[in-house]
Formats: sequence, structure tokens, C-alpha cells
Amino acid sequence: MAIENWPPRNNSPRGDCPRCRQAREIDRLANQSLSVALRHAQNRAESELRFEAAQSPGAITLPGRFSGWRAATPLPIVLSPSRPHLFGVTGTPLLYRIHEEGKQIPLYIGMVTRSSIASRVASHMRGLLTRAGTLARTPAARAISAVTPADFQRSRSEIEKLRILVTQSGRASRVKVQHGSVELPGNRPPDAKLLHAYEAALQVIERPHSYVGTVWTFEDYVEDDLEFMDG
Repeated sequence: MAIENWPPRNNSPRGDCPRCRQAREIDRLANQSLSVALRHAQNRAESELRFEAAQSPGAITLPGRFSGWRAATPLPIVLSPSRPHLFGVTGTPLLYRIHEEGKQIPLYIGMVTRSSIASRVASHMRGLLTRAGTLARTPAARAISAVTPADFQRSRSEIEKLRILVTQSGRASRVKVQHGSVELPGNRPPDAKLLHAYEAALQVIERPHSYVGTVWTFEDYVEDDLEFMDG
């Protein structure tokens, strides 16, 4: 089909003035453009020839290189003024990993683009830790202590799962935080989309205990924006 055969607008101009001719031409081009897009998307022959609707052949390699996880630091120290340098840097795109000492599977993997890792982790732990870095006896912490394994599995929030895991670990000092970066040629910083691709890939590979594969980590981006504005 050459056009989509959309019904004409009732108020479509019929005159021969320049404005009327322009309106009819816009309608004609819109119909043909939609038709072309649909034909490309549905045409198997084009897909096999790797045109617009084609899938990428073989494995996809992300641009850049992941530095690996570095500087495993106890959670209370990350939240203190004596934390290692990169945990407190703002405006540097970084990945971070939270894990429990002696355990192979991490608790959580996240990213920051504008806020610092320390402020992000502090927002995750709000109401759960004392100023000394020990687990608090707040109503929030007591409520989390009573969460059952079934309740944990039903949770669709990765941050809420992280809070449960840290609280039920028993000691905040057993929880460690690491950082990692994505290195591009020319020392260019990765943009947010590329960093998110690495975050998602690492989550799929390492399968943290908080991982929820059916949801986007939108809550992380909201926190990042709020922390940046507060800072």
C-alpha cells in the first residue's frame, strides 16, 4: 500500500490557496511516512538484510572498559568524613557495589552520575544506622527486622530489599562498599545511558540478592536528582 488510508479530516481545506495545498501535502506525507515505517518494521526480507528493523548480529559489546570493583570499605567508614576519596566525590559517574563480608553474592549494585556514592548509600540507609555507624533501634529498623523471607521475595523495590538485607545482617561493619568506573578512550566520562547499561549488565551477571529483574531502577534516578538539588 502506498498510503495508510487514514480517514480524511472533516475540516480538511478544499481550496486552492497556498495554506490549503500545504495542509493537504502534510497529510499526504504523514500517511506515506507511517506506511514506510510499518513496512520496514514488518518486512522480513529487510530484517534478514540487516536494514532498519534488523537485530544486531551476534553478541553486543559495550563501549569502554569496566575498571573492576575496588576499595572494599566498611559501610560505617563510607558514611564517615574519613571515607576514601572517591566515595565522597560528586559529579563523577561511578558504579558501586554493596556486599556482606565473606559472602560471594553482593547485596546491591548501583550507580551515581551527579551525587556521591556516600550520599547515595546514606539515603539507602536512612533511619537504619546511628551516627556511630551501628545498626539503629528505630521503629523503621525494628519493622524491617520482622520482615519474613516471603515478604522479602514479594518486594518489588531493590532499595527496600537492600535495607532489609543490611538490617538483618546483624552488624553494619560486616557490610562493605566498593566503587568502579567505566573508562573510555581519551578519558571521556561515560554518559548516564552508557553507565546504566554497565549497571544493568553487572546486575544480570552478579545477580545481587536485591535484584528485581522485572522493574526499572527509576527510584535510583529520582534519588540522584534530589540529592544533587539538595547539594
